[in-house]
Amino acid sequence: MGDGQWARVRRFGMIGPMRILVIRPDAIGDVVLMMPLIGSIRRAYPDADIYTLQQPYTIPLTQHHPDIHAVIPDWKRMGTARGLWGFWSYVKHIRSYGFSMVFLPFNTGYYTALVTLAGIPFRIGDSNRLPLSPFLTHRIPQPFRNVMLHETELSARLIWAIRPDIPLSSHMHVPVTDAMKEAADSLMADHQLTSRRFVILHPSSGGGNRMWLKERYAQLIDELGAKGISVVLTGATPQDIQRLADIRALSQQPVIDLGGKTSLEALIGLVHHAGVVVGTDTGPTHIAAAVGTPVVSIAPSKFVKPLRWGPWATPHQVVSHSFSCHLWCKPGCKKNDCLTPIQTDEVLAAIGSLWPQAPSVIVPVDRREWLKRSVSHMVYVTQVADIPLAVAHVDGLRQWGAEVMLSTHHPEIRRLLAAHAQVSERLIHCIPRWQWWRWCALLIRYDIGCVYLPRPSRMIRVLRHLSALGQYVPPVTLSLTHPFDSESAWMAHLMRAFQHGHAS
Repeated sequence: MGDGQWARVRRFGMIGPMRILVIRPDAIGDVVLMMPLIGSIRRAYPDADIYTLQQPYTIPLTQHHPDIHAVIPDWKRMGTARGLWGFWSYVKHIRSYGFSMVFLPFNTGYYTALVTLAGIPFRIGDSNRLPLSPFLTHRIPQPFRNVMLHETELSARLIWAIRPDIPLSSHMHVPVTDAMKEAADSLMADHQLTSRRFVILHPSSGGGNRMWLKERYAQLIDELGAKGISVVLTGATPQDIQRLADIRALSQQPVIDLGGKTSLEALIGLVHHAGVVVGTDTGPTHIAAAVGTPVVSIAPSKFVKPLRWGPWATPHQVVSHSFSCHLWCKPGCKKNDCLTPIQTDEVLAAIGSLWPQAPSVIVPVDRREWLKRSVSHMVYVTQVADIPLAVAHVDGLRQWGAEVMLSTHHPEIRRLLAAHAQVSERLIHCIPRWQWWRWCALLIRYDIGCVYLPRPSRMIRVLRHLSALGQYVPPVTLSLTHPFDSESAWMAHLMRAFQHGHAS
């Protein structure tokens, strides 16, 4: 802060150390993913007192964090700020702390009004939330459609709205206290568990992703039990507990069901001791990443991209076959087309590749697996002369493990592609140019993230904008001028295209 800014703060009655508030009153995983923002704020303001505002049940995640001075329980989530009088009491409560700055990685009209009426002079948040943006003093866009930014990075970037000179922290730190370890040790002693010799399965989801099939989890338990590996089931809500009971009833091997039987402190300690944690991108898997425990992330949904929500900076494997689903991916879908392709042996192999490993505080972020599981590819061929180049590129992508299809507008080209390409005929689509609605449906249903063009195509470049109405991330277009060569060069090329959001 400059001298002029500090003068403004002092006019609001700020006395003593600068006090900074971070608002994150949502789920466990979201609080964990906020940690790099806390580290970035500490880098910018090393002498400030940093407070967080959270739901009471998430407080154990942060109350022992070395960079967090104190945690404020959210009155709204506690139900103690009802009505206008309750809200105004909450405003006065927040005002009493004398905050000079607030960061809003979680922002709704309620919390914007809360911090504005509390008189916090510097309010930092997302400029893309247009109705709320005028109430912020410092803004930075949070480009949710740029999947090359992980959620931790999106959150940490808020510091750049007021301090663009600060290098972002990447450390997603959740302290594991002695009390947490003791609580976990007690559970492990009760169930004859040995540190690093058991697997935690968390079969539930926070709501964003789909939950893998119960019978597959039961098969996984049986396979692990046959190998002599102990399995622990975790969950907290009544729905979680019922789901665990269903899975337990389907399995033949013994399993330790801790659904509803652990505090968050004990769960953190247990995750710290686990050999591998298996689940969707939900609270326990993000806790595992934060404490360095390997993670197997099951990611069925097309909309929930591992590039955005994958296990951050920890050894991990992502298992997903979302491209196999031909349905339009919508919230609330109950069909199993994205779930059934995920086989038990794949998840078992992923666990085996990570078992056993010593815990790691932080490992370099490698987006290659995330990219493979987040982006499906389409090569659009318009001329016979381009078929060899297209086929060579498809072969390279498939060898790497990417999901890829071919498309054209001409039946003869489709016939030649079927004869030369080593892909199933159902992955070669022939649609007349004028049927633009079918092209849009193709891009949306298969969630095509990248279209390769041997020759420029105005049609595809227009369709990518139309498909944005039904896709989390509209496809980028890449010029296909040479065969698939270096994986690293191709990945760098693709990442640049996503970062800029247009053809490269």
